[in-house]
Amino acid sequence: MRNFKILFALIAIVLLSASSFYKMNKSKPSIHDSIKIGDLYQGGVIFYLDNEQRKGLIVALKDADYTLSAGCTAKAIFNSPYGGCSWAGSKKALATGALAQEIFTGEENTKKILKLHGIRSAFPAAYVANKYSTPKDPDNAYWYLPSQAELMQIWIVGCNSKTENGLSAINKTIKDNDGLILPCSDDKSAALLLPYWSSTEVAFKPANAWNVDLGFGSVNFHIKDSRKYGVRPVRSFYY
Repeated sequence: MRNFKILFALIAIVLLSASSFYKMNKSKPSIHDSIKIGDLYQGGVIFYLDNEQRKGLIVALKDADYTLSAGCTAKAIFNSPYGGCSWAGSKKALATGALAQEIFTGEENTKKILKLHGIRSAFPAAYVANKYSTPKDPDNAYWYLPSQAELMQIWIVGCNSKTENGLSAINKTIKDNDGLILPCSDDKSAALLLPYWSSTEVAFKPANAWNVDLGFGSVNFHIKDSRKYGVRPVRSFYY
């Protein structure tokens, strides 16, 4: 009988401890409960959250610094007021192996590109994207040129999901924090060209790379050194 009393007492203690732990943790919201698409976070704006991996993506408040490479221009190009870069310069014909298109693959693409030639004239777009930084960056921050799918996601939530005031949650946050809003097209009949480079090389034409037009969300590819397109850095984070 005494052993049964001890056993019941131990079970009661375990159940009480479990209940207290549950209540304590339930009362403390996780970071996932407090962040959402369009929030300002670690020097950028959240544009993607993966609940399973507990990993997200932020887009920079402005384009890359186009003065860092001779392969870029800070002058207005096409219908973008900000400027742009060539994807490649002196190494335009070199296959980089940066072929990944999916979400969360732009960082690895950028590392592959810069591992070949990290000089600013070889791969201007990846170079200036990687040189982007903010005072809010954590120690392990790595800004990079987005993959094709990451860039498309920026268009989906940043340009194609506008609220009543005419701005998406992404662009509203960028504007409210003195950034440069994504140059989305408001006139779908004007055939505006607002292309931004991705880090994804074209597998069947390695002298070309993919870009996304922020005016229409169309995906195209062009020769790496033939056009100067926009560069908007992104970065991943865990939560």
